[in-house]
Amino acid sequence: MKERVMLDNINCRAYESPKEMISEAENNYHTKISEITDELLSDSYRSMGKRIVFIAGPSGSGKTTTANLLSDSLNRRGYKSGVISLDMFYHDHSKFPKKADGSYDYENITAIDCEEIRNCIKCVLSGREYKLLKYDFSTQSRNGEYSIISAGSDGFVIVEGIHGLNPILIEGIDAEKIYKIFVSVSNGISIDGVTEAVTGKDLRFVRRLSRDLLYRGAHADKTISMWEDVLEGENKYLYPYKELADKKLNTFHSFEAGVLKPFVFRALEGCTADFNMIGGLLKRTTEFFKLVTEIPEELVPASSLIREFIGDGIYENLY
Repeated sequence: MKERVMLDNINCRAYESPKEMISEAENNYHTKISEITDELLSDSYRSMGKRIVFIAGPSGSGKTTTANLLSDSLNRRGYKSGVISLDMFYHDHSKFPKKADGSYDYENITAIDCEEIRNCIKCVLSGREYKLLKYDFSTQSRNGEYSIISAGSDGFVIVEGIHGLNPILIEGIDAEKIYKIFVSVSNGISIDGVTEAVTGKDLRFVRRLSRDLLYRGAHADKTISMWEDVLEGENKYLYPYKELADKKLNTFHSFEAGVLKPFVFRALEGCTADFNMIGGLLKRTTEFFKLVTEIPEELVPASSLIREFIGDGIYENLY
């Protein structure tokens, strides 16, 4: 049973000791990353040849930061490690699957080149180099630029993306050599101690709301219009495989609501969407954030997962 997180407790700590609150949450998450590193480097796992790590999770869960934190942790321990996004394996636009209404189905696993992903994994496991072509999102096609992916004889490659738990990605590959992680926001926040005023899914939404405006110049109306399709894609292509994960990570950070508060309201400026849509999501979240004690973003370290959604993080060029 998950812990009930109370807004009063969060607001109290945000007012009295925000630095300590942030430090505690950051230490907790980085400890989880260190524990996974220890597991991957244990004698039993090394004997199985586990050198590919898949990190999957729903939108706004912090997959990119988690993948890079783990990669850096492995590198510090002396093991070569790199990160690949499944987004780099999208098919050219002409091969995208379509929905019944004729629109492109970007969430469908057939939108990515699964065969090429398997080729990449096989190259890494055999100690060979793999040329990863760059995917140009402006033209929705691969261009001639590429990067070299290699883990040497004993290093790791971490692959992150929504489809990371889908068995189709490792067809014909020894599953014993794959370590799978599921990340998401498992906690919501309660006001009355009985129900959650905002759920983990709601927190993922506001994370994405902020990130879309910050990094993609996308107004809230666009994020909102896509959200139901995003959730539908997660239900179809992610959650059916959740139990295949070797490890589940809760990316909830106790201070995030206080830090995200100004970003949420900034993103919603000029929003024309009906606040009762999507089950009252906008109304529920805006009313909740009015009650949240704001925490200065300057207190959040550059290595924090929350930086993925507010900027100025050490992995900013990857978001």
